[in-house]
Amino acid sequence: MEHFVLIELVAFFGLALGIGLWQYFKMDRELKRDRAAREAREAETSRGEDA
Repeated sequence: MEHFVLIELVAFFGLALGIGLWQYFKMDRELKRDRAAREAREAETSRGEDA
């Protein structure tokens, strides 16, 4: 019977860890995209000021 408890714990924590890692990598991609867009926007405005 205690084997079922171990299986349940592994399944639950595996699912929780998987969701956590998915959210981490998703946010990392979004932050990199937003940072690149902000840098491009700042570069565009600085080129406009130089002209």
